[in-house]
Amino acid sequence: MTSQMNEISVHVERTEPEQVLDECCIYRVPSKLRNVNKASYTPQLLSIGPFHYGSPKLKDMESHKQKYYEKFLKHCSKDEAALKRFVNQHLDRILSCYAGTIECRGNIINVILVDACFIIEMFMTDSETENHHILRSPWMRKAVEKDLILFENQIPYFFLEELYDFAISSRDSIVEPEIAVHPEPVQHQFLTLAWVNSYRSKLAGLTTKELKLTRFWATYDAESVIRNIMALEQLIYPKKAYICSYFLLLSQLVNTVEDIDLLIKDGVVENLLGSNKSVEKLINSFCVHIVEEISCYSDIYDQLNEHYKTSLGNRRMATLKQVYFKDLWTGSATILGLVVLVFSIIATIKSLTYHKR
Repeated sequence: MTSQMNEISVHVERTEPEQVLDECCIYRVPSKLRNVNKASYTPQLLSIGPFHYGSPKLKDMESHKQKYYEKFLKHCSKDEAALKRFVNQHLDRILSCYAGTIECRGNIINVILVDACFIIEMFMTDSETENHHILRSPWMRKAVEKDLILFENQIPYFFLEELYDFAISSRDSIVEPEIAVHPEPVQHQFLTLAWVNSYRSKLAGLTTKELKLTRFWATYDAESVIRNIMALEQLIYPKKAYICSYFLLLSQLVNTVEDIDLLIKDGVVENLLGSNKSVEKLINSFCVHIVEEISCYSDIYDQLNEHYKTSLGNRRMATLKQVYFKDLWTGSATILGLVVLVFSIIATIKSLTYHKR
């Protein structure tokens, strides 16, 4: 990396709207989504790409990236000048993948090159047999993994592939990174649906055909991953927003802590946060400012709404259970109140009968 750090602003001009629409895949998270939980979208340790490069709190990691870059140069088949020329040849296409204006402290070619080499070198390094600066620490590894999945913190994948093919000519002596390439986005494989037996009283006593959801593991690391996938879907896959649809549906089922209790009991939610109240707040916060254009669960919504309309008795029974028998103390108070009411009615009747005589 160059020692002279000049602030530059790169504005990507869109001359072919349709082509750019296909190429553009790395966005800044809209402020409405970001303000719900800024930390979930912001790298805490490591910057990748131009959006967060130069952030003071990420400065310490630059020396680690430089070490990986220098290590990459030692075993690649090209010198540094050739690598920089290669980046420059692809720079227009790389920048077209980023939406909006790019403001980056430093030489943009160096930023892209060092970050790309850092990622490739991490994949190629064996953390068990080599002095791995990052992966040998479980805490550091987890922090790096978390920052690498952030929507804003990316290098275009096509460039990583082409740089690897260009720079690593001898495949015999280098361990090729095992990166699974899926024909469709990974998030499309996240959810499954099935119809099963009895599920939940809130759905108005449905007993024959019920909804079963893929289990949600509520962990401390889940929030950042889910929010970034949902942001990606909102901007790139609005008509195939499977994760957004899943959590919008789940949030419709969760209004109280008692709802979480039932979801945990039925195996829909696995609570690793400790407090069920925390899980309830987390699930309902996911859908703040989320827009659903087309739900992959629309047929299920229709069936449940139709069942709700035609099941007056089940609705009343569900309301009775939720309001008057939601726990032991409420149920006991309800029964005691009914007993007092019955005795009061009997006493009143006896009193009226006595006066008539």
